[in-house]
Amino acid sequence: MSAPSTDTRPHCQVCSGPIRRDSKWGICWRNLECRRARDRAGHQAAQAWLTRTPCDVCGQLTPSKYGVCGRTLECGRERVRRQRAADPATRRKGAARMRLYKQRPDRACRYAHSHGCTSYALVGQLTCPAHYAEDMRRYQQRRRRRLGRKLAMAQGWLCPWCEKPLPPDLANTHLDHVWPRSKGGPDEEWNLQILHARCNHYKADAITPAAVALMASHEVDGATS
Repeated sequence: MSAPSTDTRPHCQVCSGPIRRDSKWGICWRNLECRRARDRAGHQAAQAWLTRTPCDVCGQLTPSKYGVCGRTLECGRERVRRQRAADPATRRKGAARMRLYKQRPDRACRYAHSHGCTSYALVGQLTCPAHYAEDMRRYQQRRRRRLGRKLAMAQGWLCPWCEKPLPPDLANTHLDHVWPRSKGGPDEEWNLQILHARCNHYKADAITPAAVALMASHEVDGATS
């Protein structure tokens, strides 16, 4: 892995000198102006703490100007909602900053701290190539489970091929295209069903009467027999 081409350390808001990432207020102690700015920031924070009011959601004291703290999930969601209502451009500004951040080639993978990853993230992504592939694999697995349960509920938890019950955990089941993809069937949710693995093996790419009726009901042309 090559060394980063730019300095990624944060900089002081007053003198623009490099500072530690955990520096309080984002201001250093190098000169008199920085120290005065740091003292002003601390004084303002102390005044806000003394004038805190009860949170509108949980009731605990908070110095937030929006009247909601961020201690709980409900409080955090309400505070974000009020922030966006006060400044509708906040979300767009945050998205623009994130897009610019993702274009930097020297960003560490998001799993650098939790998994010890030493690779740089892909441009446009938050993870390195290996973790990106792993995240996509887990995402496809979650999507398949959600879609499988949705189809099973629509089918009354019965296999359309053998008309026997499907297992509650959908083990040894396959997603099947009612009109096979090899015969021009669309890759749409309405053209999917969940079958037992052995039933899907027996069905293969057969065109069933149910498939013909399904394609006719959606007025889809172009499928070849």
